[in-house]
Amino acid sequence: MPLPDLRLTGSIRDVKCAPLLPPGQVACQAPGADYNPNAGIGPYSSAGNGTGGGADPPCFPGATSSTACIAETDVTEIARLPAASVGGAGTPYQGKGVRITDLANGTTQTLQATVVDIGFPIPLDCMTTPTSSSGSTCGVNTTANALVPGVVRSGKAAVWQLGEIELKDSGPDGIRGNSDDQRFAVQGIFIP
Repeated sequence: MPLPDLRLTGSIRDVKCAPLLPPGQVACQAPGADYNPNAGIGPYSSAGNGTGGGADPPCFPGATSSTACIAETDVTEIARLPAASVGGAGTPYQGKGVRITDLANGTTQTLQATVVDIGFPIPLDCMTTPTSSSGSTCGVNTTANALVPGVVRSGKAAVWQLGEIELKDSGPDGIRGNSDDQRFAVQGIFIP
């Protein structure tokens, strides 16, 4: 992995479509089917099977990484800061998820500043499984610079504040990042 950068990995497993689907939806082939609305080839050959290592092979910065690392993605991971202001208005991922403070601002790129709270979407790619007893596996294994080239800069310190992590599905229309996306899962502690 090129340094410096911020590594982003994760994987979830057994992701299936709802047992009752809304009329007109196109994200799912059938009730209870493996979830994979963008069935094209994404950046990964394995979604990680729910392990901590994330998807494989990693999608690191390169000449085409900002598009290759989001190709054919199905789920979006985004952070939410409590009581934050909405930044990035008018973008597909306007949000309140990341607050960055650094010394690379102003015309001289030497002034201290904190950005307006912005969304920083992390795309996850879902892959169907060969067995009908489990659903898709969705994963990511990339870096901040692969998604937004130059966001982490060599020789420059920065403080990143992330909020609660949530996953959003592609919504009934199967298109990731528009207004019909719905909360799929949220960060928390599971106590059986």
